[in-house]
Amino acid sequence: MIEITTLVLLAGFATYILIPWVLKSILRKRFLTNIASHNAVCLTFDDGPQRESTSAILHLLEEAGVKATFFMLGKNIEKYPEIATKIVELGHEIGEHSYEHTHPWTSGPIRSLKDLVKGGRMVAPYRCSDRPVLFRPPYGKLNIVTLLYTLILRRRLVFWNVNPRDYEHDSPETVVQHVKERVAPGTVILLHDGRHDTSRSYDSTILALNAILKEITNCGLAIMTVGQVLGKRSVTNNTSRASRFKETPLTSRRIRQLPPESSTGSAVNNTEILYRKRTVY
Repeated sequence: MIEITTLVLLAGFATYILIPWVLKSILRKRFLTNIASHNAVCLTFDDGPQRESTSAILHLLEEAGVKATFFMLGKNIEKYPEIATKIVELGHEIGEHSYEHTHPWTSGPIRSLKDLVKGGRMVAPYRCSDRPVLFRPPYGKLNIVTLLYTLILRRRLVFWNVNPRDYEHDSPETVVQHVKERVAPGTVILLHDGRHDTSRSYDSTILALNAILKEITNCGLAIMTVGQVLGKRSVTNNTSRASRFKETPLTSRRIRQLPPESSTGSAVNNTEILYRKRTVY
């Protein structure tokens, strides 16, 4: 009887976690191989949107003239719909990231399915219906429900190969150094404009971003969205989707411009001036 129970448990584990893990490894390798064939870097942001952090990140990206891919949580879209609208209006790319970021390996099938479906519904009004839907699974993990969700609904799985774990560090220099040592053609950088631990500061992400943008440029690499690199979309058409949304007070605000960088100032320090002293008017 014990042996039968053990076999059932092992079979359940293999079906729910092990098989999806093997397939995920194959899909991740295929995705990164495809990305690596381009002389570009993709900037991706997870777990937003948030009012302060996402707004600051959007401003820095706009000043640099580049687009990024944002994987948004459904629960945060509910809190800050005007920020989600702003992301789209500025021509950035969006993707699904579930509703509340439940871990696929510690969540049962019903909870996982509800989290994915609800998250997808929250993102749907903001994305272009004629393009493949990008999906980054929470924690980059799959279970059998996540795998079936991806296959049945034809989601395009998006992974990463550079993760400076900005949500764990208080020092932006640490984040910048991690990226600097690894940036190359085909790099997909994972940053976070949201935090699960709300007590953690966003400084490490925001203050590091300007230096990361400069480092990528110095390496002679283009910054593109995931969809652009995969040849699935053009960011120039995103604003037509955003025009369907009613303008919120945020969309009519402007953030004070970053003062010119001095010959002795660093990108991180100048970004800190913007982030800590910016005036919205």
